[in-house]
Amino acid sequence: MYLERIHFDEVFDVVMPRSAFSFKSGGRVRYGASLGHRVVPDEGSTFAVVFAQPDNWTTVLGWRDLRSDTATLKYPVQLWSALSELSNVLLLGPALFVAGLFFGGLAPAFAAALVPVGVASYKLYCQTQLNRQVESELLSFDCQGSRSGGNSWNDR
Repeated sequence: MYLERIHFDEVFDVVMPRSAFSFKSGGRVRYGASLGHRVVPDEGSTFAVVFAQPDNWTTVLGWRDLRSDTATLKYPVQLWSALSELSNVLLLGPALFVAGLFFGGLAPAFAAALVPVGVASYKLYCQTQLNRQVESELLSFDCQGSRSGGNSWNDR
């Protein structure tokens, strides 16, 4: 993951339904950027942005306008995420139970039916941990462009 301080000297070509925009920062022009959540930075604002891949705007994980103390996550774990995973469990669980019952008996049937529960739990756990890490880094990022905490971002 990569944490970057971006000063938006000029913001143009805003497409609101997609919240896509282009910007100029430090003499460099970037086209087709998007933070999501209908957020378009104001001209002159400075953001801390976390990317999964360096300078790849399709991999934004979170951001913070350095004028505020609020970090925004691109993929927050909410009730909707949990319900989405639950729907996968409800669709796959019975099918795996029947397959396990057919091929191995009652014990393998119950074990097979629990596989989607384990996978869903693991996915939600990983996303929660990633979000905590991103939020922590964004909140410890000060206005001068450095982290105030002692964690090494490059080790992750």
